[in-house]
Amino acid sequence: MAAVRRSSGSGVVVALVIFVVLAFVGIGSALFFYQQFRMHKEAIDTDQLVFSDIVGREFAANGWHLSEQSPTELGVKYTQESYTDVKAKLAVAAEYEKEALPFLGWESLEGMRSALAESPVQKKAEEEGEATFHMLRPLLKSYEDSYIQFLADIAGLETRNDDLAQRLDEAKKSLAETEQRLQRQLTDATEKFERDLSEQRTVNNDLQTRHDRQRQEAVDWRAKYQQEVNERKRDVVQLQDQLAALQKRYAELVRGPGEADKLVPEGKVIEVRSDYRFVLIQGGKDRGMSQSDRLVVYTLTPDGRGRKKGEILVGAVYEHTSLATIVGEERGEYVLEGDSFVSLQRWDWLHRETETAQAGGGGRI
Repeated sequence: MAAVRRSSGSGVVVALVIFVVLAFVGIGSALFFYQQFRMHKEAIDTDQLVFSDIVGREFAANGWHLSEQSPTELGVKYTQESYTDVKAKLAVAAEYEKEALPFLGWESLEGMRSALAESPVQKKAEEEGEATFHMLRPLLKSYEDSYIQFLADIAGLETRNDDLAQRLDEAKKSLAETEQRLQRQLTDATEKFERDLSEQRTVNNDLQTRHDRQRQEAVDWRAKYQQEVNERKRDVVQLQDQLAALQKRYAELVRGPGEADKLVPEGKVIEVRSDYRFVLIQGGKDRGMSQSDRLVVYTLTPDGRGRKKGEILVGAVYEHTSLATIVGEERGEYVLEGDSFVSLQRWDWLHRETETAQAGGGGRI
């Protein structure tokens, strides 16, 4: 909004009243013009004079333009254009009351003067001998210049916005072309990937077939190997049984009565699971067996001595049996079903006793 020149509130109200009165007077004069010419001539002159003294003087004092014409026979100097100018100023005043008054808080000319009189700028101007409200007109002019500059900035922003909109349209077009190009590239890459994947699947199927065939061959060879191992173990067991029978017979022939009674087995191996190196042994909770017990598996030689075959470590203890792990086997020996075992502590004690007996000329274990 352009800068508003502040005027006397009372003058504007008077002008508005006169405008309304003269409007009715003009209408009445038009109706009775031909009948009461002489009577209203004096009234028209008076009204024109009043309009000139009040409205015309106010417009002249503020430098406002007021339309006039050469006086007619009836002495009419102010025409419809004059009232239009007054109406325009009243519209400006109404706009001021609607827009500026709530912002500035000046409800009357006296209020404005009072507010400006308290302004440090006005007081300084008075001290320097400046005219009253000397700074008001430049200030309003500055506001108007700022408003004009603001409009220019808006026009510049609109121009820039149009330019940006055009650039945005170009960018959208370029983006659409880029998306199409990338979509074509993606389609080509996808088709190539699917072809390569199909080829790789064919190769993979061939490899899988060969792998399955080789795996089955390995399973067959493993089964044959396990079968061979089991047969050899059975042969070993048979030979050991035969050897044990011979050893027993030999021991009965060579040893004296009671010489082998010192090494009493605490239990026997019930089952050997060679695939996992587990053994199931006699004795569990009923014999006081506990986890982490270390046992020595042995067999008797023909002369009645105990020959160590390996060591086992108790893992799980059941009611009457225990599950143990083979933790070591002597060279050339196997832990087999039917082998006897004693605790590691008793084995070590018996061997120390044997060594002591041998040192003193003692007998066998």
